[in-house]
Amino acid sequence: MSSAASLINVPIAFGHNKNCISFENTILNKELCSPGKPSLDLNKLTAKKQLKEMKSDESLPDRCKDIIKNYLPEGATSLDFLADILQVHKRSLQIRLNEQNTSFRRILDAARREKFNSLDVQSMDATQIAKALGFSTTIALEDSRKRWNIT
Repeated sequence: MSSAASLINVPIAFGHNKNCISFENTILNKELCSPGKPSLDLNKLTAKKQLKEMKSDESLPDRCKDIIKNYLPEGATSLDFLADILQVHKRSLQIRLNEQNTSFRRILDAARREKFNSLDVQSMDATQIAKALGFSTTIALEDSRKRWNIT
């Protein structure tokens, strides 16, 4: 069986005028994934690949901050998301961050602030900025800007 055939677990014959794939009705009638899930899964896979390529001497808080900055708009604002990418239990991640005198909330806040500083905020409205930083509302963005002493 060719490598292509092993991927889909069916025999494949090349060199014909027409090719087709047939599915049973039961497969075609299944509910599709919720919107955004395929892209979120792809982002998680990409983040896992990037994580493997990272230098092993980079600190855990720095690795966490880098991951969060890259995936803020896709939902990297939760401990669950980060633990899933790092492939650790969320409680283990909390303990390891605590051992390094930090927390997920501190890292998230630092990542958002760094990301904010890298944005061209003059050409964006508050809603666009809030989305880019993973905030659910512009009010949350404004609260953070006050805390960061940015007006």
